[in-house]
Amino acid sequence: MGKAVFPKALMGDHINESNRKWLDDYKNETDKDPGYYQKIENFFRFRDYRDLPFNTFTKSDVDKYIGIMVDNDYTADTINVIPGALSGFKSFLIAKYPSNFNKDFLSDLPSRYFDEGNPSDAFALSLTQINLLREYNRQNYQNEYIFEIYFQLGIKKKAIVFCQPNNSDEEHSCFKLPNGNEIRYNAKIAELIIRLPRNQPLKLTDVTVNYYLIKVTEYLRKQSSPAYLRERVLNYSDLIKSHQKYIFACPSCGQLTENNAESWVLAKVRQMSDFRLACAVCKGAYYGN
Repeated sequence: MGKAVFPKALMGDHINESNRKWLDDYKNETDKDPGYYQKIENFFRFRDYRDLPFNTFTKSDVDKYIGIMVDNDYTADTINVIPGALSGFKSFLIAKYPSNFNKDFLSDLPSRYFDEGNPSDAFALSLTQINLLREYNRQNYQNEYIFEIYFQLGIKKKAIVFCQPNNSDEEHSCFKLPNGNEIRYNAKIAELIIRLPRNQPLKLTDVTVNYYLIKVTEYLRKQSSPAYLRERVLNYSDLIKSHQKYIFACPSCGQLTENNAESWVLAKVRQMSDFRLACAVCKGAYYGN
């Protein structure tokens, strides 16, 4: 993969006059590395900002720029530089121009967009939260795919890079790994794979996963009755906890299956004295083996 580049078509050839003045003041009165100032200048060259003075920005405006970086394969470390640079810049402006910059200006801007690690308070999502996530996911196939891969299969976070639809073996319901191993998938993932043309690979990276978790966290918080009140963003570990709570291996065929009524049946074979649960795919066919 080549070096990430911000699309030229989205870059303007000038900066808003107010933003230029404020940035020049910042350069003249501070002593930062030239690259630090350049990142702020590049940020202001985004064409959607050409008529937008910095003191009118909201976090959503910054998110728009971050989203384009995510789409163009910037690394998490490079993206994390942006909120840090903007935080120092805004603090300077709040102190120097209090009549233009409210003390709470961009107070909701995170210090970093992406953090690694597993939180000690990882938890299983409620059914209400899962339903809302799926409602959000319907807007975008990639979001749906990311969520269901983790929720249905409970895989390691980095393993998602091997779960491209065009890397699937449909006959054996598995993704092939470079070391010869496999990640088996279930009927839900098979249905998702069928819906995507093979010539449209997805962006399945740590960055796209983390960005998805940021956006879906915001969605849950914006509900009329907020569905997520924790300070931290939803984490991969929360999806795995949810997998462990709601997904079970079928005792007949072993396929991972969600615990909803439509996915299970009562099955009975000659050797059994009573009915047993089996997934709706195998219907207990392997109980007689």
